Amino acid sequence: MASFRIETHIANLRQLEKPSTEQRILILLYDKTDRTPKEERDLKALIRSEKAQEAVKEAKAKASEAKARSSKIAKRERDAKDKERTHNLIQSAGLLILAGLVDSKTGNPTWDKGELLGALASMAKAEINDTKRQEWKEKGDALLAGEK
Repeated sequence: MASFRIETHIANLRQLEKPSTEQRILILLYDKTDRTPKEERDLKALIRSEKAQEAVKEAKAKASEAKARSSKIAKRERDAKDKERTHNLIQSAGLLILAGLVDSKTGNPTWDKGELLGALASMAKAEINDTKRQEWKEKGDALLAGEK
């Protein structure tokens, strides 16, 4: 907590447009030079109360700052995941272009959309042996190498 200086705090309270009743009493007691023992106890209690209220304000401000930082970090993480997803989608579209299934200039499929989707869906569900997969991989790797 920042050091609480009563002199500075009283000066700040004097600047308030509508100080609370307790704050007005604090100012009056602070300004009084011939305080009774009861008034001295009351002044000390009011000062403790103001210190506590300032500590609460400071804690709330720090919590708010921490929450804002946390939100910014979470947003950056979401943005990074979104960016990675977008990158992966673009790479997938690039594979369709390399395979000749999508026109690179227009972005339109070279096959009827229904046919293309049906073929890809069939491929995804097909039980393909390792030999065929290896053959496809070699052909794909060659196409990718030719792209570079």
